Amino acid sequence: MRTEGITLDQVNPSWLFPVIADIVASTSGAIVANVLPNDQHAIWTVITSYILWGTSVTMTIVILAMYYNRLMIHDILPGQVAVASFIAIGPLGMGAAAIQLLGQVSLKLFARNDFIPKAPIAGQFFYLTGILTALILWGFAVV
Repeated sequence: MRTEGITLDQVNPSWLFPVIADIVASTSGAIVANVLPNDQHAIWTVITSYILWGTSVTMTIVILAMYYNRLMIHDILPGQVAVASFIAIGPLGMGAAAIQLLGQVSLKLFARNDFIPKAPIAGQFFYLTGILTALILWGFAVV
């Protein structure tokens, strides 16, 4: 049995579509966790959203690295699909919004519940880390 491999000139931004769903889910998880009445459910929603965010942003960076490599070696995409180049902005912008929202929810939720007893400022750490990470992702999206 012979399988055809994928060459570098076939890489395009539409490969990001499956990853975008996880980033949107992590953003939605942050919004839902903010209004959940049960704090334990909210904490587990935040943890799940952080996991979704981490896996999806990591895959986004891998796919974008392949796509940028393709742009350096081969020509840009043909005319009809050239507009697909703007898809690359989506996961980075949404990922920045997601990590910032997760940081805001963590700040409120962790302080209220003493989630990490040995680190009472854990919520502040997640909040500030979220802002810094969002700025980095935003800067990467601008490029």
